[in-house]
Amino acid sequence: MRSNVFTHVFKNAFLSVSLLGLFSGCATGPLDHAKQLSIEKTNDPAVLILYVSDLHSQLRSGKDGLGGYATLKAWIEKEKSKVGPNTDVLVLAGGDLVGKGSLPCQITGDRECLPLLKELGIQYSALGNYELYNSPAELKKIADATGIQFLGANVAAKKQDLAASGAWNRQAVMYRGPKSGLEFWISSWSMQADVTKYDVQSFPSQSDWTILKKQSDGKPILFLTHQEMVQDEAFLKEACMQFAETKSVIALLKANDHTAEPRMKMSSCMAPILEPGAFGNRGLRFLWSKKDNKTESSHVFNSSKINDFKDIDTKVYGVDQGLASRIDALYAKHAPDADEVLAENLTPKSPADLALWTADSFRFKTRADVAIVNVGYVKHGLDAGPVTKEDLFLAMPYANDLKGLDWNVKDLEKSLCQASRRSKDAQLDYGSELAISGVSLENPGTAQCRLTGTRKNSVKVVVDAYMVSRAPRWLGKDIKKQTFGFGVDSRRVSMLYIDKNKNLEIRK
Repeated sequence: MRSNVFTHVFKNAFLSVSLLGLFSGCATGPLDHAKQLSIEKTNDPAVLILYVSDLHSQLRSGKDGLGGYATLKAWIEKEKSKVGPNTDVLVLAGGDLVGKGSLPCQITGDRECLPLLKELGIQYSALGNYELYNSPAELKKIADATGIQFLGANVAAKKQDLAASGAWNRQAVMYRGPKSGLEFWISSWSMQADVTKYDVQSFPSQSDWTILKKQSDGKPILFLTHQEMVQDEAFLKEACMQFAETKSVIALLKANDHTAEPRMKMSSCMAPILEPGAFGNRGLRFLWSKKDNKTESSHVFNSSKINDFKDIDTKVYGVDQGLASRIDALYAKHAPDADEVLAENLTPKSPADLALWTADSFRFKTRADVAIVNVGYVKHGLDAGPVTKEDLFLAMPYANDLKGLDWNVKDLEKSLCQASRRSKDAQLDYGSELAISGVSLENPGTAQCRLTGTRKNSVKVVVDAYMVSRAPRWLGKDIKKQTFGFGVDSRRVSMLYIDKNKNLEIRK
């Protein structure tokens, strides 16, 4: 039976709004790089900010030579070596620094990779959802091991305990440049996502803004965010109005689509910048300096000194040999088979394609009639060519228990069709598009929606445990009490399927 994906996604009107046109009456358009002042040559008091996001414990460079801790460190050290005598260097991150990473990190639960992350010298980071999948006690261990100060103004532990103390800052923090003497505040706002151990506030109240304005006392303020673009746009629009009098607000946006485009919107009160992309492949550098040297109060974000997104390329920056050696030792200890070729990928695969392949693998082992996989199970696609063990585990990093249930076909059709017609929430439904193997859902999202491909009255359906937890929204029915276990997890099933087929092609 031909596998299929249905992706009836609600299009929120906010998604069509360009960040460049978010506020009226402001200059837009590409930066004139010919007019930019050189970061390397300036002697003015300044802070050079280096910004990365979504490293996800990716220790090594990819096949394109981009990213990896050793290359990131080489880039950071190179930038530090070029600044003037009155320039400080501040390394910031947009969150999701841990989780779903390289094999040694997956095997050790990130424990032995955290000291390597510390080598990058990241001083402040937003709290990403992957940080918040950890308990407060676990989060504090991450902060202690890496030296990173995590910021999350809207995050509170559901059960406060001593271990949560110092795990993250809810209040804004003051940065004071030891060389430049420049001062500004840093605050952060995180997405609600699907975390269970924390209460995450959705949007600042007026009292929140009032407290922050009083605390910052007219000084510049930098916002780190880890949100969907829709929430970022609303947040920044409000921040621009609330802090317009400071004439100096900048926001580094996480933006969940892993955008790596230097889209900007310049205004007298704000210069928002999208994240530089995922997995340490790219970084952003820019200068925060005085507008002039006459008054201490004239600290502003100087738009003439932006150097935009940089490929963190091994060919350009090389690698930090000491850190590279430590990474090699970690692989030798925990994942000596990381580069073993498991299969051949005959054609490039998108995340949706790999979700279909995963659904086929679920059916292969469990002998179920139908398998359903959410596309968010897959983190990125794969190029054509040999697929190593680490390639596969980075693209599909989860090992979720497989669950089954017997489902009446008419009821299954009703549930899936109703689920396909409902409006989607950008946060709660991220990655909720479904890949289905064994049957097809035709015309999803319409009144003509129907299930085809079986003549049975009842089918055995296999899903993973994560899908069971999301079933009321994503499958249109709470199935928890009806499920039984297969005694195998999703990763084991995928490996068995590769052993049989030796390629990643989708069955017809």
